Amino acid sequence: LFRQAMYKRFQETLSILSDVKIKSVLDVGSGSGRYAVEFLNLNKSVTGIDLAENMIILSKKIVESKFTKPEATFIHGDYIQHVFDQKFDSAVLMGFFDYIEDATVVLNKLKKDVPGIIMASIPKENHFLSFQRKTRYKKRNCPLYLYTYDQLIALLDICDFKKYDIIDNGREYFLKIDNR
Repeated sequence: LFRQAMYKRFQETLSILSDVKIKSVLDVGSGSGRYAVEFLNLNKSVTGIDLAENMIILSKKIVESKFTKPEATFIHGDYIQHVFDQKFDSAVLMGFFDYIEDATVVLNKLKKDVPGIIMASIPKENHFLSFQRKTRYKKRNCPLYLYTYDQLIALLDICDFKKYDIIDNGREYFLKIDNR
């Protein structure tokens, strides 16, 4: 019940990435590599980047346990600071914007790195569980950034994205930007 939004975004992401024209995926905030495994199952090349070194180690282990020669690279680093030597057909940022103070910096970098489809989960400000989540994160001294629909539209306008879809996914918004 409380994780429905996560399952919906996962299915939507896989549906979009099933397009054979999409060959490469940049997984920003790649976490434990669960998404990367599914992208590899769709015959995509995957580049994951995460600030948490233990998540990169876990990603590599999971992918290597399931694939003989995976077309996957995992980078321990900060997406904003990292310079890629390639462009990507798509990017996935799930559970990422929750922790980003200035989303415009990330979105503007994505415009340069991904001349294709960008997908992201955007945490909702006005969901009934948001208050509980804000309280829990405040106790941990962990910043949390949530958005209203109007704030999300303003953010996309500031970054000059013209083609996008916003799906109300219950606890969050699922954002699909067409940057082609």
